[in-house]
Amino acid sequence: MVSPDYIKHLEQIINKYIQKNHDMIEDTIKEGIKAGTFKDYDPMLCTFSLVGMVLFYFTYQPIIESIDKEKHTMDHVVENIYNVFINGMRKGTAR
Repeated sequence: MVSPDYIKHLEQIINKYIQKNHDMIEDTIKEGIKAGTFKDYDPMLCTFSLVGMVLFYFTYQPIIESIDKEKHTMDHVVENIYNVFINGMRKGTAR
């Protein structure tokens, strides 16, 4: 069980450091949906997905560096995350 103090501390961190960035990403996705650029997916879930893709890379990076025999550059990884996310969101691509 998570202690109430832990939850309070976590909420403070979210409010101070995370919420603003989350809202900015979510608002950008909402604008893309409204403009017809993005598919009509749930903007909050899309935000979680994008953040998860990025965080996974950084938390998994030591393992990736050990496994990745091609030694992809950071630019290549960022481009791949961008392409996977944007192409999945872009209208006119398969659902």
